[in-house]
Amino acid sequence: MKCTLIRAAVALALPLVAQAQPHPGNVVFSGAKSTNYDGVYRADRNTGAWSTLFTPNATYDPAGWTQTVMDRDNRCYVHGTFGGNASFGLQNSGFFRYDPVSGNVTTIVRDASVFSLSGAAAAGINVTQDGDYLLTGNAGLYRADGSGSLRTIVAPSGQILVSDLTEDVATGAVIFTGRPAFPIGSGTIYAMSVDETISTMHAVPLSPSPPINWVQQIATGDFVGTAPSGLSSPSRLFRFNASTSPTVVSTLDFGPNTGLGGSSGAGRCFFENQSISNPQLIVYGTKWDTSGTITAKLEFLDPQSNWAVTKTVPIAAGNPTSRDPIHDSGAGFIDRTNYIQTVKTGQSTWDIKLSAPTFGGKNYALIAGASGIRPGIQIDTRRLWLNPDVLAWATAYDLITPVFDPGPMILDANGEATGSIDLSGLKLPGGTRFTTHLVLLVLDKAAPSGIAFITEPECFKILK
Repeated sequence: MKCTLIRAAVALALPLVAQAQPHPGNVVFSGAKSTNYDGVYRADRNTGAWSTLFTPNATYDPAGWTQTVMDRDNRCYVHGTFGGNASFGLQNSGFFRYDPVSGNVTTIVRDASVFSLSGAAAAGINVTQDGDYLLTGNAGLYRADGSGSLRTIVAPSGQILVSDLTEDVATGAVIFTGRPAFPIGSGTIYAMSVDETISTMHAVPLSPSPPINWVQQIATGDFVGTAPSGLSSPSRLFRFNASTSPTVVSTLDFGPNTGLGGSSGAGRCFFENQSISNPQLIVYGTKWDTSGTITAKLEFLDPQSNWAVTKTVPIAAGNPTSRDPIHDSGAGFIDRTNYIQTVKTGQSTWDIKLSAPTFGGKNYALIAGASGIRPGIQIDTRRLWLNPDVLAWATAYDLITPVFDPGPMILDANGEATGSIDLSGLKLPGGTRFTTHLVLLVLDKAAPSGIAFITEPECFKILK
């Protein structure tokens, strides 16, 4: 065990040259399999081949999957649905969790008055550092603890929340966009801190509609978001940086590059391989041609080369998105959005849920740092987004248990493990605000630099 920890710590200081390994996970999208129900499907991001993840039925219709994240167990999917029509199934108008092992769907919260078809519906979700669910619906922002009840953070006021909830990895703040019902082209970018303080980052006309989702490029701190422009126009790509004042939103030369446009699902995007020095932005979207034929594809954009398209992967012919021009694409997202999740277990204690499902049985190191994520540490062609400091070395060598317990240091057969944070013995003064970041390294002697996988940082804030 000590040898494993030493190897992890030494890796913090050894920049070597080798080929990095990609993130596990493929692209999940929803589309109409019949005229009554939406199905959910998984596409291989390298081949475009797809398979069925959910088969819709009369009791569960995964319609309107606008965003999906990992649940607090860091294994199950959590997603929002909308719709008040009983013909669309019993489990709608709320947020639900799906266990990919058992196939069970359970309800987190369901409320047709909050998550109905009108307004923003069940548009965004984020699992907080305490394991609660931060939810948007019908122009309001809510928190749920999993008991079935809701607590209102922002009451509906005509400002429709239209975007996914995305966390700034540097600060832990949640970024989202809101707009009034009319005019539809205007929008405001907001940030909500861990203690639920909401600030306006930028009010700007985002025409013709605000971005569907924001995703963050860790290397620069920029947020990038896509927005469809209509049935035949290409989608647009927007960018802003939360650290600049005032926040500047720029429109990137996106449409001419990709030609993605057409439906409500066009232009969903996410960053791939952020731990590699040159990450790619993957855009999932659809395109209508003049005859009305719908095609779906993935396009890989290089942010360091003026967002040029480096690869195109068509979703295989005969996929569900070509069967129904109304539900031609739905929402697209990566099916592995997180690897580290903290869940509050007491007044000053948390479990740290780890999950790297393709690395079962491997040793790992869980490292915490207190001095930020940039510039981080170069490791072969990858970057560990954590600055080396006393806390990083202490946690790499497992020197501060039980304050920070990395867990068994070996992933189980499912690629899972649990560590813990225990601050109950620390006499922290009132008003303490302390930001840390956690990074998981999966270790393998046969991998480049002895490290098979490096996760993005997870922000954890201590608030006293």
